[in-house]
Amino acid sequence: MQRIGLRVSLIALMMTGAFGVYETVKTLLFPRMTVITSHVLTTLVVGALTFVTMRYMLLRYQQLTAATERTNQLLQAVLVAMREGVLILNPDGTVALYNPTLKEIFKWSKNPAGALRLTDITNDPIIHKAFHDALHFGRSSEDYVRLLTPESSSFQVHITPLTSVGGRAALGAVGVLFDISKLERLERVRREFFDNLSHELRTPLTAILVYVETLLDGAISDPENNVPFLKIVQKHALRMQALARDIADLSAIEIGHVRLEPTAVNLVSLVDTIFSLARAQAEAAGVTLVTDIPCGLQVTADPHRLEQILSNLVDNAIKFNHKGGAVRVTAHAAGSAVAISVNDTGIGMAPDDCSRIFERFYRVDKSRSRAMGGSGLGLAIVKHLVNIHGGEIHVESTPNRGSTFTLKLPGPPDSAHSTIAPR
Repeated sequence: MQRIGLRVSLIALMMTGAFGVYETVKTLLFPRMTVITSHVLTTLVVGALTFVTMRYMLLRYQQLTAATERTNQLLQAVLVAMREGVLILNPDGTVALYNPTLKEIFKWSKNPAGALRLTDITNDPIIHKAFHDALHFGRSSEDYVRLLTPESSSFQVHITPLTSVGGRAALGAVGVLFDISKLERLERVRREFFDNLSHELRTPLTAILVYVETLLDGAISDPENNVPFLKIVQKHALRMQALARDIADLSAIEIGHVRLEPTAVNLVSLVDTIFSLARAQAEAAGVTLVTDIPCGLQVTADPHRLEQILSNLVDNAIKFNHKGGAVRVTAHAAGSAVAISVNDTGIGMAPDDCSRIFERFYRVDKSRSRAMGGSGLGLAIVKHLVNIHGGEIHVESTPNRGSTFTLKLPGPPDSAHSTIAPR
């Protein structure tokens, strides 16, 4: 606005100068011109100058208006696209501008009849104080705010005063809210991961050290205890080896270093192989293994990784079953995909556990899980492997009645036409 006013003043000054030059030239060249002729000529000249000037100013106004509209459109597009919430207050504390993200953050739907104020948006004392300091004292601030919404979200809030280009006139204040809830959750997961990893390593290491020290103190010469002690050391060493292997597998999967070699896999043959390896464990637990898969049903997957997925699910189904229970593996064509289910009649899980069962180191019954061995990473690896196959997995469970893990993977075009042959 200052530049426009300066431009108008300059044009008025130039017109005044031009008119003065015109009067001087007219008086010198035509000293005997009549008053009427002089007035007519002056009117024509002034009219021409006014027309040219107004035409120029109108063009400039149209250009400035178009530029302003374009700037406003860009500003609106940027505000709509921003993930951060943006709120701008006028110097009197009324709301000048906000974006849809801010409206979503504070969950308000109706505007008051008059001017929208900060109190109509939020009553958070930290935000109110920060805007007050920015508007009245010109102070910027950065604070942490936890909003008591249903999601209980956390935000980093930066509020600063707005000034003109010269820094002299206060134009209001702007606040930007950065959602840091996901970062907090990731940090919590990271801490839990290292806490659990420390525990998983500390338990077998402690056992190994205790039995090694016992052997070194003389038990190595005791024929009744030396071999059993060494077997216990071996057991815990194998547990640590499995943990290291699973951590390496999970890390390789998450950073994309696992390369699949998908091919048509016969599910009946694959499940038979898995059951043959798990039969001794199932008999020891008193669990029956059952399959119900159509003959010839195939799935498109990496054979080694699919065996790893199903072996893990079957192993868990045996471990967390009841004596006299059963583990049933079924499969059927589901459109262009194949659905494979691993069902057990075991201890089951509560709904809250089902939503977290694929997290690293998450255990429903920590004491029982650790007593049965395992790294606590198996289901996390299963979920990642299913995802990189382009599939999906979910679990349904009822406490004391069992669980069913169902995964869907791509199947060959003719898989939907296979016939069911119960085994």
